[in-house]
Amino acid sequence: MGDIDFSELNVLLAEDSRTYRKFVAGMFASEGCKVNEAANGAEAIQLIENSGIQFDLIVSDIEMPELDGVELAKYNYQNSLIPFMVITSTGDANKALELTRLGVQDYMLKPFDAKTFMSVVKSVVSRARLRSGVDAGSVEFDGNLASEKFPSTQAGLAEASIWLENRVSDRLFSGELANFMGHIFEFLINAHEHGNLGMTESEKGSLLGEGKYQDYLKERDLDCTSKISLEISIVDKVVAVNISDEGKGFDFEKYLQMTDEDVIERISLPNGRGIIMAKTYFDRLKYENNGSSISVTKSFHLS
Repeated sequence: MGDIDFSELNVLLAEDSRTYRKFVAGMFASEGCKVNEAANGAEAIQLIENSGIQFDLIVSDIEMPELDGVELAKYNYQNSLIPFMVITSTGDANKALELTRLGVQDYMLKPFDAKTFMSVVKSVVSRARLRSGVDAGSVEFDGNLASEKFPSTQAGLAEASIWLENRVSDRLFSGELANFMGHIFEFLINAHEHGNLGMTESEKGSLLGEGKYQDYLKERDLDCTSKISLEISIVDKVVAVNISDEGKGFDFEKYLQMTDEDVIERISLPNGRGIIMAKTYFDRLKYENNGSSISVTKSFHLS
């Protein structure tokens, strides 16, 4: 995927502090983004529903009057599924955990600098665009059991996501489909970055913090010859997916054993929460081959 053109982004910024709202809006404006400001979650929802704008990103504080960031995230999770990023100074552990379970995995703790902030923004938007970067109508569902291999590149991730989505899109309601694919895509990213590229968690965090993450991925696309294998089966109301990479594996046990307190301690980190989020979503999650293969299952009320 190409570089993010910030001038094409429509950002919804929800922050009750006028001073901090103008500070963050200024960072976006300096990059050419179009920013729509809201003083609370209620105003943000009004903009989503009535402005006619297709927002690319929601950036929200947690503590706000009338309707806080958790309620805004809940609305987004149930209705819009716009990429969601939190900026906060709160130490409320329960709210942090609730946001994680609403699919929010990108946090910036105040205060933060513009370089790190825009690097994380770029990562959030890039991840969302990878999922939607291939024509979803190009493949038809051809049965309840299928497997395929894809290049371990950014374009390959998009192709794998769309291939899988087409095999469940006529079985799941739109909200269920988006949530399911959102979690699956995190495992595709893990297979590529941490599996086939061998990128460690700390290395990814450093790249994000230095604003070099996307450039690194583009460079690695040129020399990565590894594949990602995908398998899917649909039996009765259960969807099962297996994702395998060609890497050496990783220490997955430490993520599976994370407590709520561990998740809270990691809120300020730019990555490393996808597995624990998925663990609360899927009915079954199992790693094999030292972590280079993962199987997940989810029961649905299939249409």
